Amino acid sequence: MSNFFNNLPPQFKIFLPFVILGLLTTGLFSLVNPNHSENGQVNQAKPEKAAEQEKTTDEITVRINIRNENKKEEPLSDVKVNLIYLGEPISTDTDSEGYADIKIPKTNTVRVYLSKPGFKSKNYQIDPNINLPKDRNIFYYLKPEESNLRYNNTQSPQKISQATVQKWKGEKWEGIYNQYDTNENYPMVLHIEQVNNSLFTGKLHWPTFNNTFTEVSGEFVTEFGDDMEESKWEFLKDFKNNRNGTWLKFTETKILLGGNLDRGRLIILNGLYYAHIVTGEDRSMSGVFFVKKKDSEPMGKFSLK
Repeated sequence: MSNFFNNLPPQFKIFLPFVILGLLTTGLFSLVNPNHSENGQVNQAKPEKAAEQEKTTDEITVRINIRNENKKEEPLSDVKVNLIYLGEPISTDTDSEGYADIKIPKTNTVRVYLSKPGFKSKNYQIDPNINLPKDRNIFYYLKPEESNLRYNNTQSPQKISQATVQKWKGEKWEGIYNQYDTNENYPMVLHIEQVNNSLFTGKLHWPTFNNTFTEVSGEFVTEFGDDMEESKWEFLKDFKNNRNGTWLKFTETKILLGGNLDRGRLIILNGLYYAHIVTGEDRSMSGVFFVKKKDSEPMGKFSLK
């Protein structure tokens, strides 16, 4: 190495220390500045990436308050609260007082999805720059499903024993059928002739309707059925308050004798009769009649003894 230095021309010997010093300075600068690239330019973070990072980390706390839409003061517990915005979705539940504290970005719009069994799901949008109250308390309301609006009594019909249904075998019920559209009354006689478990057959007699007899098929009800069925039972005055007694429904399947008086007064087959028997000193049967299953309003009502 010493021979190499001695053999250099005098002018190179003079500048060599400055060259070495320059190389050392450049290497040291590269170590101190890690963002310095190989081509001498300084690496900078992309502005949009930095902004996104700020949005997802700069958060505020908001209190969600969930209430029953039909009873404004009733808090709803165990409501599933799902939040969708930049980043992973967040899920939490409301507490026993209907509250849920959530953290949302200061500058991003957040979509809130609310769900609870027995209530209609809803979604809302929170924009911190537009619709966020100063106290950061937000009230939302969920509406009960239709089946929960009708009544709070979920009691099923009393279980019917064979002894109970058999006692109606051979029974005759007489009374009046009132048709709503004309307000006409027709004498009506129901004969329950045969009973097999919860099913029965018999006849309906219309004395002033061309002395008509129709064949009847029905059942003693042990379950009130789906929402459509329950909406029909509700027209019976005892359905919401007292479900004791015997419930039955039946239909006329064919004309056995007589028939229609004229085009304005027709025997309607396959209509639906919904009835309730109350026993005691004065037993009675009351009910309503629907022309079709899909009908929402009855065509008439009847009362028999």
